[in-house]
Amino acid sequence: EAYVCRREMAQPTVNPTTGSSTFQVNLTPDVQILNVATRYEDPTSKQLTYNPTFDVLYAPVAGPRPLSYGRFQDLQPGVSQRNCPTGWVEPTNYNGHIFDEQYHQFHTRGFAVDPSAAYKDQYNQVRVVGTGIIPLSEVTRDPGLRDDLGKRRRQKKGDPATDKFRGPWAEFKESQRPQQLTEEQVKEVEAAKPPSKRKRKQMERQAMLEAKGEPYESDEKPEQNSNKKKKKERVDEDEDEDEDMSEKDAEKSGGGGKKKGGPALVIREDKGKERSTIHDDDNTKTTTTTARNLTPEEEQDAARKEAEAENDDDSAEDLKKKKQDDDDDDDDEEDEETTKKNEGKKQEQEKEAEEEEEDNKPPNTEESSKFFGASLYDYQGRSYLSPPSHMRAGMQHQCFLPKKLIHTWKGHTKAVNCARLFPRYGHLVLSASMDTSIKLWDVYNNRALVRNFQGHGKGVRDVQWNQDGARFLSASYDRYCKLWDAETGQCISRFTNRRVPYCIKFHPDSSRQNEFLAGCADKKIIQWDIRSGKITQKYDQHLGPVNTITFVDNGRRFVTSSDDKSIRVWEYGIPVVIKYISEPHMHSMPSIAVHPDQNWFIAQSLDNQIFVYSTKDRFRVNKKKRFTGHLIAGFACQVNFSADGRYVISGDSDGFLWIWDWKSGKFYNKFKCHDKVLIGCEWHPIEASRVVTCGWDGTIKYWD
Repeated sequence: EAYVCRREMAQPTVNPTTGSSTFQVNLTPDVQILNVATRYEDPTSKQLTYNPTFDVLYAPVAGPRPLSYGRFQDLQPGVSQRNCPTGWVEPTNYNGHIFDEQYHQFHTRGFAVDPSAAYKDQYNQVRVVGTGIIPLSEVTRDPGLRDDLGKRRRQKKGDPATDKFRGPWAEFKESQRPQQLTEEQVKEVEAAKPPSKRKRKQMERQAMLEAKGEPYESDEKPEQNSNKKKKKERVDEDEDEDEDMSEKDAEKSGGGGKKKGGPALVIREDKGKERSTIHDDDNTKTTTTTARNLTPEEEQDAARKEAEAENDDDSAEDLKKKKQDDDDDDDDEEDEETTKKNEGKKQEQEKEAEEEEEDNKPPNTEESSKFFGASLYDYQGRSYLSPPSHMRAGMQHQCFLPKKLIHTWKGHTKAVNCARLFPRYGHLVLSASMDTSIKLWDVYNNRALVRNFQGHGKGVRDVQWNQDGARFLSASYDRYCKLWDAETGQCISRFTNRRVPYCIKFHPDSSRQNEFLAGCADKKIIQWDIRSGKITQKYDQHLGPVNTITFVDNGRRFVTSSDDKSIRVWEYGIPVVIKYISEPHMHSMPSIAVHPDQNWFIAQSLDNQIFVYSTKDRFRVNKKKRFTGHLIAGFACQVNFSADGRYVISGDSDGFLWIWDWKSGKFYNKFKCHDKVLIGCEWHPIEASRVVTCGWDGTIKYWD
């Protein structure tokens, strides 16, 4: 509404007594309405701040319609339709040629394709403007099949180095090759074919016998194999040739040929004798008669010869039938042998599949835990997971080389695969063993067993703490990853993709502690969500089982190594390799550790070397620095750094702990730690000179 407000100011009034002047202001002037326009309200609004009139309430909707009034409003009223996260995208794209073509078609024939509708529906028709629905054959072709000039587009030429190279002979996009017929379609086509001569004869013979009331017995046997089929085809060809020859003879002799549906009579003249040959479906008989009167002796001789000829024909037919029966018996025996062999192979395959399925089925083992400490809480109400009061996380200490053994933890009955110190404090150590158990040990106080976890059906491959140490993950050869509560000993969740997990890793970000990665034996890295228990991403580029997963760049990227002798770098959440490291001299790298300053990582190679790679400069290898001397070929010995980054430590196949200087690469010391392979080692995060080692002798040792 447009208004014009007129402000009226009164003339000043002068008081004669005082001489002062006053003004009168009109606070409610007259308002003149110049123009009243229609107000438009949002039809989806829930309240109005004024009293609208009837015309305002029932005014037509103006402006662009919201998504709730989309193209499917008739089917689902009030429901917002989207084909992309930001709204509805119309699949319409017409070039200049097609637009001109439709324009002229509309003005000449009275219809054109509706660009706001789908190009083709389920009835092979299009929506048009002008005359309703018109078959697709009367409308222009799909514009995606033609170029800007209206020419038909060809398929891609292909790669010349492969067999799929089509070159300039590529077919047009709209052309389609006929598809292969299914078995049912092949049967229908064969049934629609006209019967062959042999089949036609059998049908005529069957009709003739049924008319006489005699039973019809087919002389055909079911085809057993392809050899019999080929044999019958050859017999049919021979019969067809015989029939053709008989027809030709009949034509030469003037007999009129063979008639359909009945026997053919061929008459030949031979020096005073008349010979007639009758060709029937069953057999062929030749009778000879004389035109002159024969003597009784000649008649006897002729009868005797006819009888001998009939006997010879019968014996030949018997031999032929016997031979055919023998061949059929042989074919049946061969078919029985082949069917028995096929059944035996099928049973063996089914048995192998059942055994494989039985092996792939993860064992359903009940989880349990037992607490061995004095009490779960101290006098202040703190759990045994709480660090000692004298320890401060993040304290900077200068590390020194360990020299003597402080304590040995014994309790595992088989080899220990890894030992993990409690994050940031290191007052507890978690060990995983091939005896299917996970044990939690106390590093301070009496250094005894705190809690035992049981829940895997096979040996435990790896364990990992989360960021605060309240939970940990375990990966086992029973194809299960399990999430445990370290304080209560309860198994919270179970994760499996029916493949053996070789390594597991929590995301280092505190806001993503509900996500972890698992490197499996099927060459894949699986990303799990703990809250939903579902797989959120798969990283599938490796050509062998995945051995390690290491996060770099503040959790934005991670590095993986595999048995395919390569290192691959990934963006977290994106299953695309951003860096692929593989050289002819490289070996498999079963262990990777990141330097405390996050600028470098080291990789244990199975050719008895430790290589250094950068995490910043394109993940290049440092050719001037490497650590050698130890023997770990064939064993996945772990490598690690000291807390201050000054030393590099690694185990070897003889049970020795090796120590090198990080800056110079100089070898410092080695000493015997275990009787068998030293598989894992870790430097204490706070104590300056203490190291935890574990080996295949089933013990965990603490060095200072």
